[in-house]
Amino acid sequence: MHDYILKMKAIASILSAAGQIISDKDLSLYILGGLSSEYDFVIVNLTSRYDTLNLQEVQFMLQNQEIRLEQLNSTLSLDIHDPTANLAMKFWKNIRPGHQKDYNQGQISSGSRNTYNPP
Repeated sequence: MHDYILKMKAIASILSAAGQIISDKDLSLYILGGLSSEYDFVIVNLTSRYDTLNLQEVQFMLQNQEIRLEQLNSTLSLDIHDPTANLAMKFWKNIRPGHQKDYNQGQISSGSRNTYNPP
């Protein structure tokens, strides 16, 4: 994202040197217009505001979204590559001390009583 924004700023600078000045608002809109649908949430958020787009704020929000997407993709990648470990972790997270499921519920063995605890 950082490189993309730098490239867009460089293009705006070249246009400015040629006499075509691009405002921060227009540059922000050009930047947003070149993004994929993964950034739709940020694009809608920024373009539906009443105040003027600030280029630094646009860059900040886009970089935050990029980090979020990278974290999401790395989490999905871990889940796909090790589904057994993922399943085991989900199983163990659901068992709380003192609330383990009694797989023999309803059965009474000699010398013991039913220890079923409702959730």
